[in-house]
Amino acid sequence: MNFSLPSELSAQFHIERVLKQTDSNTVLLLRHKDTGHRRICKQFRGDAAACRLLMDADCPNLPRMELVLVENGLVTTLEEYIQGDTLSFLLKGGPLSQKQSADILSQLCCALSTLHDLGIIHRDIKPENIIIRGNTPVLIDFNASRVEKHSVSCDTVLMGTAGYAAPEQYGFAQTDARSDIYAMGVLLNIMLTGQHPATHLTEGPYSAVVKRCIEVNADRRYQTARELAAALKPTKKPMKTRLAVLLLLCLLLAAALRMLPTETPHQSPAPLSISPTSFVYDLDGDGIVENYLFGVTFLHPKIQYGTIIYHDIIGIESKAVFPGRRAVPFVWSLDYDGTWVMRPDVCALLTDANITIQNIDNPDAIPVTAPFHHTLKGAVQVEFSPDPLGTWVYTATAKLGELELTANAATQIQLTTP
Repeated sequence: MNFSLPSELSAQFHIERVLKQTDSNTVLLLRHKDTGHRRICKQFRGDAAACRLLMDADCPNLPRMELVLVENGLVTTLEEYIQGDTLSFLLKGGPLSQKQSADILSQLCCALSTLHDLGIIHRDIKPENIIIRGNTPVLIDFNASRVEKHSVSCDTVLMGTAGYAAPEQYGFAQTDARSDIYAMGVLLNIMLTGQHPATHLTEGPYSAVVKRCIEVNADRRYQTARELAAALKPTKKPMKTRLAVLLLLCLLLAAALRMLPTETPHQSPAPLSISPTSFVYDLDGDGIVENYLFGVTFLHPKIQYGTIIYHDIIGIESKAVFPGRRAVPFVWSLDYDGTWVMRPDVCALLTDANITIQNIDNPDAIPVTAPFHHTLKGAVQVEFSPDPLGTWVYTATAKLGELELTANAATQIQLTTP
């Protein structure tokens, strides 16, 4: 397109170089006649609403928009000149590391959060539109940008770059902030592998992040750039929390061992473990694993983590119903404050959940067991009599996805003379 510098700019700047010129837009590098400072000038036909809103944006990952002029449908903008290499140029040297890729995407999430808070959708996120200034990625080129419109069902003008554009940008639905999230997923995969996720999906901790970003159904993507940024954070727990958990498990195990009989006439066929099993699992599929415990809990007022040995005292003259125990495989998660929280929602995902019980003092003893109909899977009710005394070991087993979980707990039945 033919370009003429508006009089407001020609009085202060001269054209140093034409950076890009097509039928639809022109990009110029200007230099101030007095200060020598450079600026980027763009001219295109379209809506200036997004550019005007950008004048209120304040983010190190966005260029400063200094001037927006509109004359006869022709939009002219003056914005900050960002010096550096494009991400596209850097990727010619090969894929980036996981750390570098996550850092770049996290900073771009800051740019998107600023844009989306202003109601602006970029719609053309790609390596060519990202300049690395030092260690700071800057998102540029707002020719395809638009202000989000909630009153229409689809975009009136199809914009964006093939491969990065979300399905809705092809007229299937109205674009919104989640359209930019789609492009961010493609961008992350390309930084990590050099390829589009449709060709080769990245492996490792960010695979699930990419897959969620590029969901065809926008409702299944990350809904905001802030949510995406949170998913990119490392999963390591603070050292203090890990030490506190280890200390807690050691104390519980020591307390339980002190309560076991010092001698038993029969050995358990397997090593006796009375601590729950710790494991990690990505519950929501976001690529971030959480810490869990799998163990046995008893449906009893003294519900614990499955690490405490229970003592039931049976009076010889007692004719009452002997102590019973309802036991179920159970899961706890580690909260941010270092406490363990019961997770019946995770228990609902268990498969092949089961409880078996054995007397380590008398392996031939057979308890009276019956399935216990409970919302929790694998629940069993055990009734004891004075005959099978001693320490009973409950073994819980279950599957969670591809994980096979096993944990033990114990209870003791003792006699006392009234």
